[in-house]
Amino acid sequence: MLRLILPLLLLALPVWAEERTYYGALFVGSLHLGTDQDLNGENPGFGIGFREPSPWDGWEQSFEAGIFYNSYEEDAPYGIYALTRDLMAWEAWSLRGGAMVGAARYSALAPGLERDYGIPNLNGVIPIAGLVGVFRHEGGTDIRLKAVPPGGDVKMILALSLSHPF
Repeated sequence: MLRLILPLLLLALPVWAEERTYYGALFVGSLHLGTDQDLNGENPGFGIGFREPSPWDGWEQSFEAGIFYNSYEEDAPYGIYALTRDLMAWEAWSLRGGAMVGAARYSALAPGLERDYGIPNLNGVIPIAGLVGVFRHEGGTDIRLKAVPPGGDVKMILALSLSHPF
């Protein structure tokens, strides 16, 4: 699946844009709220992406693809589109907020989500959506917190990742 997502991302990249920032992302971990399941919170992974001004004034869009070790202890390729805007700034930092949509492969979880909640999947690839908060340093390094809604017996998932421009 990763062999499909990364080339598609690269094919979708138009000619190098001046206002585009390319970055690498590092997944750190996740916290699962409202569950008694023994889910893996250590979720290392990596991705590549770019961010640029969106067509909507004041907003920034980003596209990212990669792979991480998910909470069900399997490799999970993903692709994400996020839309954020500045909420506040101080000294060398800014706080951004927005939303994200995308897809990830959760082969162990997908059949149960479809059976119990009607969430579709295609060979284990499920849609994902959530809110994203970003602390950005003026140098372009982001500390990102993503909040993903419930799935299975989990009420909310908080995922921490870092990104740095290259």
